Amino acid sequence: MNINQTLVDTLQDETNEPILFKGVWLCWEQLSQAEKFISSFIILTPAWWFFGWTYSWFFIVGSILLIHQIKKKDLILKRPSWLVISGLLFHCYRHSVLLLNSSEVGLSVWVDILVGICFYFIIWYIENNNIRIRVKVLAWAISVLALEIISFWIVAQLIFKAPHFIPPRTLVSQFLDRSERYIQGSGASNYLLPYWPEDKLPGGFARFAFFYPVPEDFGLISGAISAFSLELKNHYWRIVLFCSGIFLLFVSGTRMAWISFLLILVIRCLIVLSKNWGIIVLYALIGFFCFVMLSVPQVTDITYESFSNTTQSGSNLRKDSSEVRGLIYRRTWEEITTDPEIEKLIFGRGAFGPGVVPGFEPAKIGSHSFILGTLIYRQGLLGTSIFVMYWTLMSRKLFFSKDKYPLSSPLIFLFISFTFPTMEFTLGHNLILLFALLPTHQFLEVPVRRGRQRSYVLA
Repeated sequence: MNINQTLVDTLQDETNEPILFKGVWLCWEQLSQAEKFISSFIILTPAWWFFGWTYSWFFIVGSILLIHQIKKKDLILKRPSWLVISGLLFHCYRHSVLLLNSSEVGLSVWVDILVGICFYFIIWYIENNNIRIRVKVLAWAISVLALEIISFWIVAQLIFKAPHFIPPRTLVSQFLDRSERYIQGSGASNYLLPYWPEDKLPGGFARFAFFYPVPEDFGLISGAISAFSLELKNHYWRIVLFCSGIFLLFVSGTRMAWISFLLILVIRCLIVLSKNWGIIVLYALIGFFCFVMLSVPQVTDITYESFSNTTQSGSNLRKDSSEVRGLIYRRTWEEITTDPEIEKLIFGRGAFGPGVVPGFEPAKIGSHSFILGTLIYRQGLLGTSIFVMYWTLMSRKLFFSKDKYPLSSPLIFLFISFTFPTMEFTLGHNLILLFALLPTHQFLEVPVRRGRQRSYVLA
């Protein structure tokens, strides 16, 4: 019998746990270089937070180049794909419009430009080197991260009761002497802000961001954790990781992340039902429920009241935020529709408009919405068209690529997309987008040619 085939059969057996794990610990020597690097990056999230997330991208790219230098392996990159080109084009256009239209351009803008270049270089590197990571390896690293976060919450919330504090600066911001005085809503990435003590959730809990700049970033990460957990075959592990992500999503207090997560959960259920029952039965069920809700008055009234109460409860949870957002959107739309300069509509305004709430720095025209603010208001129709091309190519890769993507990858893409109406494109979007781009499957298979036959061995 072929030795390589025997190896694959053995590894694909249900008793494959000892290969990757020794108890609850991961067998480091069994991992590929990419798996070691990605797992370390996830586990060391608190270190990147302390160091400064903005500058951690330079460390990632520098580590990739250093690994190639140590191994004396040339960094050979093919021509970038249209996905990378379109993303980089949007990034350059976005900052070019800002530089042309704003007189207040500091070091942070140039740093953001370099960070974006690093981000698209990483995507380019993933595509060229066919970076892969097994589901269980990625799930183990995410589980360790969830354990770190929950342990931090127990100490900060349950033991110390989330007291008020003066936020210290990140290591890099101290070195660069940036933002000496903290102003709420401004320069959050330069400070260590694990929670917002003044924002209260049901039960009197503080709103947490943990190891990320803002709670919105953490809400996206939490939703992605729960979405990815459904890929695990181990029921106990899947349930624990899924519930952990749900709990962390709650303490983030990010309403749009909640709504988006529920949407992708419904979509996943529909996909699974269509596979098990058949598409005709699925459509019949959808049609039946829609008919009942719209045709039976009692059911219609109950549905409407439940939706209204849920919406009202969500608004009351952070009423000031809902009112401020509504004011920002109205003022932004008025600026777009009433401005007589057609050039601004086509090429964008680049920078934010004036503030709408005195004393609250982030409440500006053109903020708090990626679609209405970042794209239409600040980038114009031209910049919006470039992003649509980039996002279309991204969806094509995740939905129709020949690479082995789990179901969670396109669902995470939808999860990101659903947040665009009321959220900016943040660090959380970039992080989970990178992990969605990693083709993850149970075993890494690398073709090994033997004469005219092709066999596979574990990478």
